[in-house]
Amino acid sequence: MLRPVTNMFRTAISLNGIWNFSLVSNTYIPNQALNNPKKVAVPASYNDLYTDPSIRDHVGLVCYEYVFAIPKTMENQEIHLRIGAAGNRASIYLDGVLQASHLGGFLPIDLIIPSSFAKKDEVRLSVLLDNRLDFESLPIGEVIIENGKPVQKSNHDFFNYSGIHRDVHLYAIPNISIQDVKISTKGHGKTAKVFYEVVTRSTSMTVQIMNPEGILVYEGTDSKGEATITNPMLWDIGKGNLYTLIAKTPHDQVKEQFGIRDIEVKNDQFLLNGNPVYFKGFGMHEDHITIGKASLSAHNIRDFELLKWMNANSFRTSHYPYSEEMLDLADAYGILVIDELPAVGLNFWSPRPVFVPGTVDESTMETHKNQITELIHRDQNHPSVVMISIANEANTHESGALSYFKPIFLHARTLTDLPLMIVEWVGAAENKVAQLADVIGLNR
Repeated sequence: MLRPVTNMFRTAISLNGIWNFSLVSNTYIPNQALNNPKKVAVPASYNDLYTDPSIRDHVGLVCYEYVFAIPKTMENQEIHLRIGAAGNRASIYLDGVLQASHLGGFLPIDLIIPSSFAKKDEVRLSVLLDNRLDFESLPIGEVIIENGKPVQKSNHDFFNYSGIHRDVHLYAIPNISIQDVKISTKGHGKTAKVFYEVVTRSTSMTVQIMNPEGILVYEGTDSKGEATITNPMLWDIGKGNLYTLIAKTPHDQVKEQFGIRDIEVKNDQFLLNGNPVYFKGFGMHEDHITIGKASLSAHNIRDFELLKWMNANSFRTSHYPYSEEMLDLADAYGILVIDELPAVGLNFWSPRPVFVPGTVDESTMETHKNQITELIHRDQNHPSVVMISIANEANTHESGALSYFKPIFLHARTLTDLPLMIVEWVGAAENKVAQLADVIGLNR
């Protein structure tokens, strides 16, 4: 997934900052501007910004509102709005008209803004967020009524923060644009292969690859091809060697960084560039004072400096996808990442069954598959991402667990060659799912 950038052909404008905000009813439609709103910071969770506990503990809808103008220079381009993450359910309105909806609080929302809005002096953006968890969402949860008020019940180990948690951009791309760049590599000896695909309608292009020292090591004219790299500078633990692929057409240009490295699970070992790896690190959380689950560059740098100071070589994104900046830093620092889906809470910690109709069923599975697709599309070119974690501590001993997880693992394998992991609490004798995974994680 290509991210918003400004270059010769593309323009990206940050909409981060101070927005308007209000708790609203569960039937609210933003036909008009908010009445007497509070101020809110974007990006940030809203829960810890205020002194009113009713806001922190609110269950239901909130509305974020921001008025922006679309520059005339964007008029003849394809204009997008991108929200890095907001949750748990998001509905995006422009001038009171619904444009898009998204389920999932940890992956990007990207929509095309109709050209009619480019002709307006101002556009009112309303982002309705619903923090309620149910059996269609990931994580799962239930809302119950206590003392006449809704209360969110969940089975996971982190607070249900909500808000616009990552950067918001207005951006414009050419009408004949480069839509995606996919890169994979093979080989860690004297030569390595780089396989690339540039997705575009343009029939003319140049593809260049620069090594980590900025030296040109490949040039071609095909949208899909392979490059042979001699004496590759490998990406490895503590060695954030990053190559850059530059794709140019008469209409567009993008740059995408990647690393050359081999990953394999063989004979009960995880191999990176042919060498066995002992993972030393943490199951972390995006959870900071005041900002909640927001991604803040200062906090992110501090996290990586602490990982380096403690001689860690890895972390798991427990229990949800982290920000793209965290993966950028992992690429640069040479830190291994186990990229985890927000499939946590699939366990009531009681005799109550999980994998039954009306609880975790085909609706949940559809969400699970969609979020795997979104995650892999977003993170496909990060060398630091070395495994995908499908779920954490599910009730994999239940009779319905295999019929739920088998299609999910199969779906993931159609999208990635990375090893697939599941984090277990169920013992081997009772487990009905572990054989689907390449790696089994244990929380201790």
